[in-house]
Amino acid sequence: MKQTRLKKGDILEVPLPNGETGFIQYVYPDAWGDLIGIYDYTIDWDEKVNIEELKSKKFKFYPILTRINQGRRLSEDFKSFEEIKKKIALSEVYIKMATDPSHDYNWKIIGNIKIENFTYPNFIWKEGGTLSPGRITKWYLFNGRENVEIDNKLPNEYKQLEYQSSEPPAAIVELIMNNTTKVRKMDRDMIKKGY
Repeated sequence: MKQTRLKKGDILEVPLPNGETGFIQYVYPDAWGDLIGIYDYTIDWDEKVNIEELKSKKFKFYPILTRINQGRRLSEDFKSFEEIKKKIALSEVYIKMATDPSHDYNWKIIGNIKIENFTYPNFIWKEGGTLSPGRITKWYLFNGRENVEIDNKLPNEYKQLEYQSSEPPAAIVELIMNNTTKVRKMDRDMIKKGY
C-alpha cells in the first residue's frame, strides 16, 4: 500500500504498547532526519483525537530528530525481529511491540496543523559523542546551515539544547512512554558534564 506523502505540519498518531496513543508533529525536513515535536498528550487506543484539541497542547519534547517513514512501517520491521535481536541489544519497549502481532504499531497521519513562523532550533554535538565519554573533544553548535565550533568544554548556556542525533522510531515510542531512553540519558549526562 502506497503511503501518503509527508507534509510539514502533519500530525501522526504513535501507538504505544501500554494501550495508549501518543502524537507527534512533523515540523521540518533535516539532513539528520525529520524534525518533530512530541506532544505532551496521550489517549487510550480506542479513543479518537480531535485535531483542534491538539492545537492547544504543548510539546513535551522539541526538537527531536527521527525518521518518520520508518515509523510509518514499524510493524513491518518487526518481521525481522529474530534476526535483529541476534545482532544488537533491543529495548524492552521494542521487544514488547515486536512480539505483539495483535496490534498495528505503524505511525499514521491523522491531520495537519500549519507550522507558523518556523525558526530552525539549534542542536549541539560532540566529536566522538557518547563513544568518547570523559574524553576532551570539541563541541559544536549546528544552526541548520553549518557547524560552529564552541569549545572543548561545553559552556552552561548551551546545556539546555538538544543533542543532535536521529532517534529510531522505537526510541520515540519509549520517549513518549518513559520520558527518556538509555541513549538520551547518556547524552544528557555528557551534556551536563560538558566534556
